[in-house]
Amino acid sequence: MFNMKGEVAGITSCIYSVYGGFTGIGFAVSSNTAKRLLMEAPTIWTGMESIIITSNIAKALNIPRESGLLILKLSSKGVANKIGLRGGTIDANIDGKDLIIGGDIILDFAGISFDTLNFQSLIQEKLENFDTGDKIPITILRQGKIGIIEFKKE
Repeated sequence: MFNMKGEVAGITSCIYSVYGGFTGIGFAVSSNTAKRLLMEAPTIWTGMESIIITSNIAKALNIPRESGLLILKLSSKGVANKIGLRGGTIDANIDGKDLIIGGDIILDFAGISFDTLNFQSLIQEKLENFDTGDKIPITILRQGKIGIIEFKKE
């Protein structure tokens, strides 16, 4: 997003759309926040391509919660792969959306679910409160069973 002077004012992050198009309510991160997150705060490269799933897709995949984070693909060198998460293997189209299913679905990260409006900032705050060496629980749905994988903060 740019202001009238052509300066970066923010970075768009997502859109809430009833029909899955470009109409709806857009959300953005201010340029100051983006700068702090990108340049000053330590980040973790997960090596994971994922998508938040809700409503009909969540029902079709038998998710026991309102939403989850469907893991589509993993990099062999990313943190997600190293802690044992699994990506999808089956191409599917559910409710008009192309997906790769068959992998893990993350139900919550350290107790924070993905149906919370500001889950990304809550997860970031929670990560900052863990000490190096702490084990962070990630609740997943794998092949119809709920389990917990632990991520060790380094």
